[in-house]
Amino acid sequence: MQQAERAGSTISESAASLLEEVVGSDLSQLALEIEKLASYTHGGAITEDAVSAVVGIRREETLGHLLDAVARREATTAIAALPHVLQQPKSSAVTVVMALTVQLLAIAWGEARGLPPARLANEYYSLLKEGGSVYTGRAWGDAVTAWTKAVPKWTARELDDALAALAGADAALKETRLSSDEQMLATLILTVCRGSTSRRAA
Repeated sequence: MQQAERAGSTISESAASLLEEVVGSDLSQLALEIEKLASYTHGGAITEDAVSAVVGIRREETLGHLLDAVARREATTAIAALPHVLQQPKSSAVTVVMALTVQLLAIAWGEARGLPPARLANEYYSLLKEGGSVYTGRAWGDAVTAWTKAVPKWTARELDDALAALAGADAALKETRLSSDEQMLATLILTVCRGSTSRRAA
C-alpha cells in the first residue's frame, strides 16, 4: 500500500484488508490511520495485530466477518459480531442490510449460473467492475471469495426467502421501529440463515 510506504513502513495484506474494512474509502482517514500505525510499529511492518491495537477492532468484529458468517449460514457467529459492527463509525442497520442484500443477490446470481468456482470468481469480478460503486461491505477480493464458496450452501428457494426477508427489513427501517436496530438485525440474520438445519437433517 502506497500510503504505508510514504509513511516509511510496510503493511501486510491482512492488515490492509482489516484497515480497509474499518476506514472504508475515506483516503484522508486512511492516511491518518497509516501514520498512527507507522508510529506504533516504529517504521516496521504493519500487521493485523497492530491494526487491532491501534484502531481498536479485531477481524471478528468487522462487517466483513459478519457477512462471511451469513454466507456460510452461521447465524450465531454473525449475531456475535453484530454489536461490534454497529458501534463502528459510518456503520448502521441500513448499511448492514444493504451489504447483506448485495451479498445475497450475488450468491443468487452465482447459484443460477452453475459455473465452476474459478470461472464464477472471474465472473464476479467482471460484475463488480461493471457495477462500479456496489457496496460489498469489504474488499472485492474478500467478497468474491466468500460469495464463490457460499454458492453451494444455498438453494434458489432459500435465496428467494432470504431476499424477501431483507426487503422487509429495508422497508421496516424506513418506518417507526418498535425494537432496536440490533434486535431487528439479529432476527433478520436468524431468518436469512435458517434452512441449513433442516437441510442437514434431510
